[in-house]
Amino acid sequence: IDRAGARIDRARERDAPALRAFAHERQRVADRRRQVEVIPVEFHFENYLTIGSDLPLGPAYRNSLIVAGVSGVLHLLITTAAAFPLARHRFPGSGFVKFAFLGTLFVPSQVILIPTLVILKAAGLMGKLSGVIVTALCDAFAIFVFVGFFRGIPKELEESAKMDGAGDLRILTS
Repeated sequence: IDRAGARIDRARERDAPALRAFAHERQRVADRRRQVEVIPVEFHFENYLTIGSDLPLGPAYRNSLIVAGVSGVLHLLITTAAAFPLARHRFPGSGFVKFAFLGTLFVPSQVILIPTLVILKAAGLMGKLSGVIVTALCDAFAIFVFVGFFRGIPKELEESAKMDGAGDLRILTS
C-alpha cells in the first residue's frame, strides 16, 4: 500500500502544474465571457462618429458600389449572351462548348487564383477596380442557370416571334 500511495503522490506532483494551468485558463475564459457584452448596456453615438472620422469608409463604400454595380450589369449581359445561343441553337461545336463550361465547374477556384493574378499583373490591372470587375465578369454556373431558364421558355413563343419578323436579339430582349 505504501508503494501505491507513493506512486499516487508522485503523479499528483508531476501533473499538478498542468492541472493548475488548465484550471487557470478555464477561469480566464470564464472571466472573458463575463466581460463581453453582446447587447450594449449603453448607447454612445460618439463611437460611430469616431469610426467615421478615423477610418476612410467613404471611398470603401464608393468602390464597393462601383464594383458591384458595374460587374453585376456586365456579368448579367455576358452570361445572358453566352447562355441564349447554347439553350436555343444547335451549332457546330455547341456540345464541346457546353462541356468546356461544365469542365470549369470542376476546377477549384484556389487552383486558378495564382494564374489569374499573374494575368492581371501582366495586363496592368493589379490593384485597380477594373481588375476586380474583370475577374467577376463570367462564371459557368450562371451560364448553366440561364441555359436552364431559357430552355424552360416554350419554343412556340420563339417561333411565333420569328414569324412576326423578330430576330434573335429582339427575341432575347423581349
